[in-house]
Amino acid sequence: MKFAIIFFLSLAFSFKLSAQFEQKYSAKSNSPDWVKFLYEAPADPQKVIAAYELYYQSHSLVKSEHTQYYKRWLRSFSRELSFSLFSKVDQDYVNRSVALREQKDFDSEWICIGPYDFDKEASSRSYAPGAAHIYTVERSFSNSNIMFAGSATAGLWKSSDAGSTWVLMTRDLVLNRIFALEIDHVNPDIVYFESNGDLYKTIDGGESWSIIGDPVFQSESHNVKDIVMHPNSSS
Repeated sequence: MKFAIIFFLSLAFSFKLSAQFEQKYSAKSNSPDWVKFLYEAPADPQKVIAAYELYYQSHSLVKSEHTQYYKRWLRSFSRELSFSLFSKVDQDYVNRSVALREQKDFDSEWICIGPYDFDKEASSRSYAPGAAHIYTVERSFSNSNIMFAGSATAGLWKSSDAGSTWVLMTRDLVLNRIFALEIDHVNPDIVYFESNGDLYKTIDGGESWSIIGDPVFQSESHNVKDIVMHPNSSS
């Protein structure tokens, strides 16, 4: 039994080392610029992404160790680093999303039947397009029909009919995961959630959101797993 435990721990330690020190491939003198930029230490995300997209505007995509590593690299840092790295890219994406939504005719008889992929221009693509992990669901104490749900990559959703239908309430916000949210115990239009290290609040049921906290609080890095309101004090 002791030998088995030692073997298991050794195997786990070896796996951890191999994952932590996964050797990056190296660029050659004739490699495209995006490959060379990818293996710089440290790599500049905006520089790499811009060079990658420019290269494949005039070249066909052929899978290689570099393109596969690029996918893993992109997925890794896009989920962990601050979205401030992509401020211009994010704003461009939000502007395009708003413009596209304004072009839609809400009286149209056409509806989408899939396959669904909500974020076609996301830097990190899902293994299962259209699917998203749900991290947290809260139900209003004062109105049982009101529910909010926070997801891994698809923002914050609201239901006004006890979960039968859901509406995205953060379409114009660039967000990562939402682990924590809380609904005011008395007023269901007041909701709080945390994402990307910021704490957000709405007073109109999710139609608009504001980052809250004084400058000292906002300057800190937060990783909130839960938000709890005192049962007798909404402050």
